[in-house]
Amino acid sequence: MENTLQKKPIKSLAQMSIREKINRAKDKFFAANQSLSEKEVLEMWERESGYALQIFHNNEYLGKMDPVSIVTAIANVALTGLTLNPELRLAYLIPRKGKLYFNSSYQGKREILMRAGVVKDVWANLVFENDEFSVEDGTNRQLIHRPRFFGERGNLMGGYWMAVLKNGEKPFGVMPLSRINEIKARSESVKSGSFTPWDSDFEEMAKKTILNWGFKSLPKTGIPGNILKAMEVESELEKEELNDWKARQQSDHDSFMDEIFMDEIEDAHIVDEPKRNPVPQGRIPKQEGGNQVEEKATPEA
Repeated sequence: MENTLQKKPIKSLAQMSIREKINRAKDKFFAANQSLSEKEVLEMWERESGYALQIFHNNEYLGKMDPVSIVTAIANVALTGLTLNPELRLAYLIPRKGKLYFNSSYQGKREILMRAGVVKDVWANLVFENDEFSVEDGTNRQLIHRPRFFGERGNLMGGYWMAVLKNGEKPFGVMPLSRINEIKARSESVKSGSFTPWDSDFEEMAKKTILNWGFKSLPKTGIPGNILKAMEVESELEKEELNDWKARQQSDHDSFMDEIFMDEIEDAHIVDEPKRNPVPQGRIPKQEGGNQVEEKATPEA
């Protein structure tokens, strides 16, 4: 007897619905959480897949990204152990050049470091012009910040990160507002003029930018390999944005240099970590030509 049942055509990943693409990441949640019971992982999966569907429903543009990148972004939720819960704001889904990326927030990155036991504590703070702020370098390095919480704090000047390591050391670094805005300007979503976390959560994004810089100086021992792998993707995204920004700067530079002598111009370069010099109260370091100078805490124009 001839079998009259027709086989359903196999869908490619590109032909799948958003729900089906999200479901392709389900196995990653079980693989990344083997210490939990099947019931606990299933509850986690249902919760996070629900958050993901909500995000795609609110922003249809995200669903147009490369299908493989969508699955990878959802899988990285499991690898980092963070959540897409919009209320907690620990992570975001960010589009870039047709691909979707999982991106941790300031609080998300802080939670990763704390959970892994890399530090006893780590944080980033923003400094405003009316705050009391001073930095001392040398053999007695210290940073003092007394925010003016109950008065007019004035314009944002920049910020800093600080950590407490297991051995009691307290490393820190300072970043001026100009550097924060420079990094913000590299974002493809910001350049496109679309609504981004920089619009809804500027202070959190600024803190994350500062903490990302500090993360490079912190020990990584203790962070599980799967989490480091997910964070490498985030790091590559930031590096790609930096390279694009530098290419645009070079393009503008070349067009200007048609009228001047090449040997009279020094190429600008970005310094990852400024030299730590004493900063008088009310001042914050600013990078110029690779050297650290002091900038008075005056309002931004």
